[in-house]
Amino acid sequence: MARRGEKPIQKKMVGWYDPGQLLHTAVQVVVSGLLGTRADFRVLESLAVTQDTFDFGSEKEIWIDYVADLGDGWDSTYTIASLLGAESLEVSLPSGMGGKFQTHRGRLLVMGGDEVYPVASRQRYLERTVGPYEYALPETNSPHPNLFAIPGNHDWYDGLVSFSRLFCQERWIGGWKTRQKRSYFAIRLPHRWWIWGVDIQLESDIDQPQLEYFRDVAEKMQEGDRVILVTAEPHWIYGNIYDPKFQSNLGFLEKNVIRAARGTVQVSLAGDLHHYRRHEAGDGSQVQLITSGGGGAFLHPAYGPPVSEIRMDTSPGVVYRLKSEFPNQNISKQLLRRDLLFLLLNPKFGLLTGLLYALFGSQVGPFLRDSLLRIPFSAGNLFKAVGLSLKVALGTLPGIVWIVLVIGGFISFTDTHKKLYRFIAGSLHGVSNLLALAFIGWLIVRLSRHGSFDLSQGPLPAQWAIVASLFVGGYITGSCLMGLYLYISLRFFRRHSNEAFSALHIPDYKNFLRLHIDQQGGLTIYPIGVEKVPRRWEQPTSYSPGDPMRVPAGGVKIPAGLIEPAIRIRPRNRGSTV
Repeated sequence: MARRGEKPIQKKMVGWYDPGQLLHTAVQVVVSGLLGTRADFRVLESLAVTQDTFDFGSEKEIWIDYVADLGDGWDSTYTIASLLGAESLEVSLPSGMGGKFQTHRGRLLVMGGDEVYPVASRQRYLERTVGPYEYALPETNSPHPNLFAIPGNHDWYDGLVSFSRLFCQERWIGGWKTRQKRSYFAIRLPHRWWIWGVDIQLESDIDQPQLEYFRDVAEKMQEGDRVILVTAEPHWIYGNIYDPKFQSNLGFLEKNVIRAARGTVQVSLAGDLHHYRRHEAGDGSQVQLITSGGGGAFLHPAYGPPVSEIRMDTSPGVVYRLKSEFPNQNISKQLLRRDLLFLLLNPKFGLLTGLLYALFGSQVGPFLRDSLLRIPFSAGNLFKAVGLSLKVALGTLPGIVWIVLVIGGFISFTDTHKKLYRFIAGSLHGVSNLLALAFIGWLIVRLSRHGSFDLSQGPLPAQWAIVASLFVGGYITGSCLMGLYLYISLRFFRRHSNEAFSALHIPDYKNFLRLHIDQQGGLTIYPIGVEKVPRRWEQPTSYSPGDPMRVPAGGVKIPAGLIEPAIRIRPRNRGSTV
């Protein structure tokens, strides 16, 4: 429990390209992929505890907060947590539109997946998620706001153990109280609205006990009830740009459970993509598909595979059109240029490429030295030297092995959803590093001959000097090539949006949703965004119980505003089934 006066643990954004982090994440992904479907924690969970519907249907009106993809850096996570914790929050319309809205803290806080980064553990939840939320809202008065959460893939990397310990036992996270017993839930809301929070595990899978749970919930629904469906991934996006299979399991739930009960999915909410994006059905039904993954993780660009119009298997013939994005595509393109500074933004990544260059060069270099010494050092001989290096390398067993390993490694790194692009782009990326290594090797050999390295001093000092030079060259060149590759891939081919922007560690452009079901049964959705989060925090000079324990330094207010005008979904017509 956080105490006033104590300095919080202010974690930096995750360094996704640090070699140690890359290795740890890769191991977690492989292990969870191998064991996830064979040791499904949800089955054990369903046998151990029962869970009923959570009922708030007697309320005359209700406010609900939604946030996803939190628990990365302190600045971004705490910014959103402090806005969620404020008892009331006045937000302005987008620039130039004028007007303000008064919103209220949610009676319910729904976390929509990936509640911690980079992978789940008890300590990481405490430092990156629980800590910021306890400092943002230390305590509340009755009726206390309730907190419900579904897991995302990062929560699943330890088999859901840490997630279940934190969210599936009745406990306090700051002033919010958890109530669920399983990793999924159903909440009855006023005026025949529902929230269904679905756990899709690591493979967009809904297990049988979960399916049975929602079938039992559906029996309590009336004809015409409307559902706000919360999932960890925007299946409507992935099903259109990657593979229709991403829609199949949730499509089954909607068609065979919700619609079988004569209900409708009116709003779908998801994170996983760390930006805001809204699609609306073009048939007048006001169905909304909203991606809102701005709770604290690094920014994802809106620029990527085109999604201006998408289609759903559950609604044949209906086109869902893009209505809003935050940040917009122009801003995303501007931010992407920072990848050209990859070396400065990810200084530890060069240790990996430096080691690669040094190992490759030390293995193949002895076969090349005499040949390269015969080529005078000049710009006109560059291609000749590089070509000779590759020719000699391909004539040796170590050279062939290393070339295959390098190119294969870069192919494995490349975007996995388009096999042709993966092979071509990955091969070009690998070959560019091999060409760079050949040039660096030629440069070292020529410099050593002209006195930079005095080989007459003995083989050991010379060898160490050459290996060190290869390492330095690989440290700089490998990082620069990675940044250039990510920039070109996203800017011109719309691929690698995740890899390109995880390298930038951008804490800004955060967002969350505030929903209000009014006394007439209408739903209003307020998409709230923060373009720039504070970087400096201080202890307030005075405070009351429930006030945040850290505020922006210098008395600056967090600049929160509506991303777009509030989305209003009309009340259900009396006597209507839609």
